[in-house]
Amino acid sequence: MGPFPANETSAYPRPNGRWPSSVASQALDQLAAGVIVTDSGAGVVEMNRAGEAILRLEDGLLVRDERLRARRVFETTKIAKLIAALLRNADRARLRGAC
Repeated sequence: MGPFPANETSAYPRPNGRWPSSVASQALDQLAAGVIVTDSGAGVVEMNRAGEAILRLEDGLLVRDERLRARRVFETTKIAKLIAALLRNADRARLRGAC
C-alpha cells in the first residue's frame, strides 16, 4: 500500500477535467515521491497525491491557469527550461533508439 489510503479522494482539482486510467492513477499514488506530469508547455497533465500535498504546502510551487509555476517569475522560467531540456533529451534518446 502506498502513502495514501486507496479510498481518499483528491483535494486538488484535476486539470481540464481529465482523469487518467484508474490503473495509472493508482500506480502513481503508490510512489512516496511527489510526481507532477506536465506537457511541453508546463500544463499539468496528472499528479499523484504526494504531488498534490507538495502543492498544498504553498511554499513556492503552484499551479495557475492549469500550468506548473513557481511563486517567483525567474523560478517559473527555470521550470520551463528544465521541461524543455528533458524533452530534448527524450527526443535524442528516441532518435538513437530508432537507428
